[in-house]
Amino acid sequence: MSVPVRITALLVAFAAVVVGAAFIVVHYVLGSPPTVTFNASGGVTNVVLQEDPQNNSSSKPDWVSYFVQDPSTKQWVHTTLFSVPAGTTVHMTVLGYDGCTPPRNNFWSQIQGTIGGTATVSVVNNKGVATPTRRVSVINGWAGCTVAHTFAIPSLGLYVPIARRTPMTRPTTCAASRRARPGRTR
Repeated sequence: MSVPVRITALLVAFAAVVVGAAFIVVHYVLGSPPTVTFNASGGVTNVVLQEDPQNNSSSKPDWVSYFVQDPSTKQWVHTTLFSVPAGTTVHMTVLGYDGCTPPRNNFWSQIQGTIGGTATVSVVNNKGVATPTRRVSVINGWAGCTVAHTFAIPSLGLYVPIARRTPMTRPTTCAASRRARPGRTR
């Protein structure tokens, strides 16, 4: 091979490495999921999340994914990041579509950090009819495998086990409220 051909091949290889490195930096280091922003109405913000056991929005189709419902468009956004105004009461509704994943420690079955230390739970049957809501302070994850996941914001001391759905039901709805702290929390 002649010297000009070697230099050209070396430059092309170098360019390919630079493009590959730039791709990794942009998509994996600098890239982040979108943040859904909520506004308060009368000092209250309503946030709706969904846990989905299988979908085609991930490179791992059988891994659980989470979605936040955009308050202005009502579209589901594939993210776990959302922003609420400080000092407002946040009513959080989580639609649970996943099955059982018992907590490793039943301490995480206790609802913590919500107003009153409770959450309301309702199950929708396969005909779309919801059971009456129940206010609970514990969803015992070891008694019949009743917990799907745990919604947690550790910096706020918020831990809410999400009741699982059964094979014959639609989503389980778990709702809880908490007062947002001043400042930004991640």
